[in-house]
Formats: sequence, C-alpha cells, structure tokens
Amino acid sequence: MHLAFSVALCAFMLTEYIRCMRVPPLGAPLHGFLTRFLDHRDQGPIILAHIYLLLGCAIPIWLQW
Repeated sequence: MHLAFSVALCAFMLTEYIRCMRVPPLGAPLHGFLTRFLDHRDQGPIILAHIYLLLGCAIPIWLQW
C-alpha cells in the first residue's frame, strides 16, 4: 500500500505539472479533460482536489508502522 500510494501521488503530481505547464503534446488535452470536472472550490491555476483526496487516504497508511 505504501508503494502504491507513493506511485499514485507521483503520477498525480506529474499529470498536474504537465497540465499546468501545458507541456506538448499532452498538456492541452489534459487541461481540457480535467477542467470539465472543476467546481467553485477549485480556483487558481493548479487543481489540487485529486491530490488532496489521495493524501487523505494515504497519510493514515503512511503513518501506520
């Protein structure tokens, strides 16, 4: 679980970086796809909702030793 959450967090952060910086060829399609799921709580250039949800699930697992 530790490794799976870590890999997923890295994938989410990389995806958000590609979307935010609009790295060709994936940046523009990712931006178009992810902005369809925004609501009034996601303001600003960076979408953090999916990262926060993953962290909410991962932190109890990471802190459990």
